[in-house]
Amino acid sequence: MNMIDIINITQLEILGVDKEHIYYSVLFVSALVFSMVLHPIISLFIKRRFTYVLIYLVSSLSMFLISMFLSSQIGIDIKIDTIFHIISLYGFSLTCYLLIQATKKEKRRITK
Repeated sequence: MNMIDIINITQLEILGVDKEHIYYSVLFVSALVFSMVLHPIISLFIKRRFTYVLIYLVSSLSMFLISMFLSSQIGIDIKIDTIFHIISLYGFSLTCYLLIQATKKEKRRITK
């Protein structure tokens, strides 16, 4: 059962509401709920200074959205598993970079 099936569209069409209006309303409400859930998580990351986690989240989500946009608008066929492989490779390389930076800082602290 789809969540849109709960709403009686035929009665709303009499009032002049199209399916597009309902979809936009559902997307708007879901975006509000998503932002309310995401705000405390981002605030926690900022307080704990996990900026690289935020960078990874934003960049991986933007890569995902850009690839979905390219596949739908331009017609480039990008498979979802390829996107996840690219995002996981990006996360692995970011982790390696952070480990290298941490070992450099630790090495400098020990030698002083």
